[in-house]
Amino acid sequence: MSDFWRRVLAARTHRSPGYDPIQAKAVQMQTALGLLSDRYLQIADQATTDIARGRAVQIRQAGNDIRHTLITGRIPAYLMTDAELEQHGTPEETAS
Repeated sequence: MSDFWRRVLAARTHRSPGYDPIQAKAVQMQTALGLLSDRYLQIADQATTDIARGRAVQIRQAGNDIRHTLITGRIPAYLMTDAELEQHGTPEETAS
């Protein structure tokens, strides 16, 4: 089989070098979540009224939680269910 036909077959079966749609989708998702986190933090920084400042604390926490999840691959401990805490341990257990 000639090199040309190998490339045609690889393209038709999506097996060409560098073609990984799952990895590409994961990168797109991480990029989108990173942008979402950045926007949450920008919104929180723009709070000017007392009511908005109270809400800004929650928005900033959401942005930090998204960033934490992207970095560690796990949600923050205070958002985990009991089963997840048993699986990963509490922050006090993992710190020592």
